Amino acid sequence: LVLARLFVEQVQQAVQAQCFDEVTLVVGLFGLARNGLDQIGDTVFDMEMAANARVGAVGVSWGYHPIEDLLASGALAILETFAELVPALEALTGRR
Repeated sequence: LVLARLFVEQVQQAVQAQCFDEVTLVVGLFGLARNGLDQIGDTVFDMEMAANARVGAVGVSWGYHPIEDLLASGALAILETFAELVPALEALTGRR
């Protein structure tokens, strides 16, 4: 059990590092300014990756990790339905 947990933690760290690189890659490829960009995700790792990449973080309630954990790890907003996506992003963009 201990070895399995360590393996899962290492995989999660590798995924986190890979996604950070992907966010940075997209920003660089398209010449995007980080201000006004948001990453949408359902895990604490998504919220942490957004913070590491210096972009906003938006959590979704229908995903993997609990809402409380997403908020504690930096989510600026939590979406309850997919229909909330565009209005939430517009509201976040307007606040920056």
